[in-house]
Amino acid sequence: MRYNIRDFGAVGDGATLNTSAVQKAIDQCHADGGGIVAVAQGRYLTGTIYLKSHVVLEGMAGAVLAGSPNIADYATDTHKQMYRGEGRLDRCLIFARDATGIGIIGNETIDGQGHRVSFPILLRRQLGKRSPSRPSSCQAARPTASCRPWSGCRARTCLE
Repeated sequence: MRYNIRDFGAVGDGATLNTSAVQKAIDQCHADGGGIVAVAQGRYLTGTIYLKSHVVLEGMAGAVLAGSPNIADYATDTHKQMYRGEGRLDRCLIFARDATGIGIIGNETIDGQGHRVSFPILLRRQLGKRSPSRPSSCQAARPTASCRPWSGCRARTCLE
């Protein structure tokens, strides 16, 4: 059987958080014995989703499954422990445990949005670290992600 995430409430606008809708489609597919969960054209923002046995995630052309830029949207029960002593970093976009017959197919893009600026302030606070000092002109100008002094930016507003 085929399950379209839009039928479960997903909105491909790139702004709406769709974790619950995508997970409902996966859960229903699994409960019905397996099949394909289809990601239609659009940009679907999501936190952690759990693949289950006999569920295949299929992306249509023009579909993007995008990781949320909010670290709170990611589950903490994945127990991957990739980063010794930094459990807060063990977050996954797609996770499966003890699952068989799973897969990801199709033409979609999976964009974890793991850019350097994805979780900087919240994550540094959780880890008890101070943010690097910034020149006052950068603070006043609220620089874009590409214009930050600690990212190697050489724009005049960052260097003043």
